[in-house]
Amino acid sequence: MKNTFFLALLAFSLHTSLFSQGTQPCLPEGIVFGTQASIDNFTTDYPGCNAIIGDLTILGDDIVFLNGLDVIQSVGGDLVITAATSLQRLEGLTLDSIFGDFAIASNPSLQTIEALDSLKYIGGHLVILENPVLENLVGLDSLDFASGNVEILFNEGLQNLNGLRVDSILGNLLIQFNPSLSDLTGLDSLHCIKSNLSILDNPGLIDLSGADRFHRVNGYVDISVNESLQTMGDLRLDSILGSLIIRENNSLESFLGLDSLNFVGGDVEIEFNPSLQNLIGIAVDSVIGNFSLQGNSSLSDLTGLDSLHCIKHNFIVGDNGGMTSMQGAGRFHLVKGNVDIRDNDNLTNFGDLRLDSILGNFVVAENPGLQDLLGLDSLRFIGGSFNVIGNFSIDDFAGLDSLQTIGRDLNIQSNTSMERMSGLVALDSILGNFTLISNNSLIDVLGLDSLNFIFGDYNVAENPNLMSFPLTIALDSIGSLNVSGNGSLLNLTGLDSVRSIRGLVQIINNENLTSLDGLDSLTALRGTLRMFNNVMLSDISSLSNVDPQTIADVAIENCEALSTCAIESLCTFLAGGGPSSISNNAVGCNSVDEVLLACFVAVGDPADESSIVLYPNPTSGNLEISGLTSSEIDLTITDMYGHIVSRNSAPPTSVDMTYLPDGMYFICLVLDTQIVVRRITKTK
Repeated sequence: MKNTFFLALLAFSLHTSLFSQGTQPCLPEGIVFGTQASIDNFTTDYPGCNAIIGDLTILGDDIVFLNGLDVIQSVGGDLVITAATSLQRLEGLTLDSIFGDFAIASNPSLQTIEALDSLKYIGGHLVILENPVLENLVGLDSLDFASGNVEILFNEGLQNLNGLRVDSILGNLLIQFNPSLSDLTGLDSLHCIKSNLSILDNPGLIDLSGADRFHRVNGYVDISVNESLQTMGDLRLDSILGSLIIRENNSLESFLGLDSLNFVGGDVEIEFNPSLQNLIGIAVDSVIGNFSLQGNSSLSDLTGLDSLHCIKHNFIVGDNGGMTSMQGAGRFHLVKGNVDIRDNDNLTNFGDLRLDSILGNFVVAENPGLQDLLGLDSLRFIGGSFNVIGNFSIDDFAGLDSLQTIGRDLNIQSNTSMERMSGLVALDSILGNFTLISNNSLIDVLGLDSLNFIFGDYNVAENPNLMSFPLTIALDSIGSLNVSGNGSLLNLTGLDSVRSIRGLVQIINNENLTSLDGLDSLTALRGTLRMFNNVMLSDISSLSNVDPQTIADVAIENCEALSTCAIESLCTFLAGGGPSSISNNAVGCNSVDEVLLACFVAVGDPADESSIVLYPNPTSGNLEISGLTSSEIDLTITDMYGHIVSRNSAPPTSVDMTYLPDGMYFICLVLDTQIVVRRITKTK
């Protein structure tokens, strides 16, 4: 605040001097000098004028000398020297103040700007652009600070920044495509940039030496596409309040020179630097934004990140072809966003990573050399989803022994060498879905003994060698259950503790599945039951304990070995007229009619444990009911084809069947605590 006030006061004082202390202002509309003659005649054309109020522009092919302008002390607007193709020097410009922008652009013969050594103040931006034979900036030595941006661009012959002795820049500093520039020599007075620093596409830049007092940038720092840059030199940056971007510097090997950097207020993006071997020099202890390490093909590990302990947003490690380990970040324990470790072809382990909490998603994907998850031993909590996808060499979850909670989904997919799930021994809760898909070598899923809660769906699909289901002895309830395309699976043992499924049950294309053993404890199914194309399935008796009132509809098709579907839950559901599709199974379970006929024995005799009696049976039409004690009863009459022919919700003492054709019928009584089904014969 004090600096800003001081600079504003200085600008006001200088601007006041434009109209005082013996100055004679003129040309409020500004002036353009297009010829040598117009410059030579200035004092004749504008006698006594030594301060131009408006803009001053110098351009023209025949301009060689500026001596005719030596009386001008200040310019109230912009000063632009451009396209002066014959101008080699600026002798004659002895002004001390420019209150607007100062641009020196597209002057193919300009060799030096030494004559500007009286210039003390620029109120706007300083732009030095496309001056191909200009070698340095000597002449700007009296300039203590820059009020706006400093942009040094496309000066092919610029060898150093000598002469630019500003100690602070209130705008941006942009140094771009100066192919002869080898370092930052000349910036030894600079200590602070109030906005952004961009050093871009300078093909001859070898290091950033020469700015050893430079310690703070209030905006972002972007050092990119400098193909010869090898090190950070003696850069002494300690604070970057915005992001740090270091990208596509083909020769950069390390960050030596950034050793003093302890704070980055935005993102850190270190991407596509093919020669980068380590991160030594990145001494930050926390990153406020994202931290991205991508496309650094020679980076072997995280050596250099030993000070890092926290990333406030996302951590991305991707496409680093030479990375074999994540060793080197032993203090790193917390990521408040996502962690995405993807496409690192030679990554084999997580080294000494000590992450204990990831508040977002954790993705480990397409790392073909990753063999295990050792190094994640401290990880206890993942707040989002945990996705382990396409890691061809990983064979189990060793290293995740401390993981207790996954806040959303657990998705294990296309890990072709994974044989088992061991390593998740402490996992207690999955608050989303559990998906296990296309893991071709997976034989069993033992190791989930502590899992007692899955809030979402349970999907086990396309695991051709899976022989046994996850052993989840503590699991009580899940969302939907999908078991599909597991060619070696024989039964569902491992789901023995599950009592409630809150959605769809889908069992499809499991060619060797013979029974549903493992679902014996299931009592509530609050959705659809679908069983398709399980050619060896012959026993579904484990579904007998399901409350038929919790079933929405049933579809059993193309289970060629299944001949017995007359289990209590299905008989009661079908007799009550529940929506169903049963076809292309073995005889006995080949249609709804066949199942209902098979259910006669199961539900047909009145001499069972119920005290409710329907008589006479057979009946010619009037059927009496005795033993009803409930005040809330739903009575349904269904024909032998499963069609509902009558429904009544009032407590009946008799049923009139005189209007019905002769034949077999089921009468289903839904009471408060039980369902009673009776087979009744209607005759003349």
